[in-house]
Amino acid sequence: LAGAFPQHGEDCMVAVVARPDADKGEQLIAATNKAELELGEIREAITAAGLPNLAAPREIKVLDEIPLLGSGKVNYPELSQQVNEAYDTSSFSKLSSMKVVFWMRASFA
Repeated sequence: LAGAFPQHGEDCMVAVVARPDADKGEQLIAATNKAELELGEIREAITAAGLPNLAAPREIKVLDEIPLLGSGKVNYPELSQQVNEAYDTSSFSKLSSMKVVFWMRASFA
């Protein structure tokens, strides 16, 4: 969702990954590089983009930076590992069971 968070600067990035959840099968986690970005803002942007409520993450994790590939795209294996490490991994399946859901990057022309 380009330009979704202009109030947080043009370097604001959000990427969403899924992690296993014992009760619901999986849980969406939004990772961002901006501590001031609130989960409600991300959920509103997803709704405004016409995505279903199921696509809205329930938690947010702030990272120093969102890992990128040389092409500038999100490095999802690395991001999934960082998000996974933020939790007690003993209660979840292996990292390979995490899957990428979608990503958003606030960019400005």
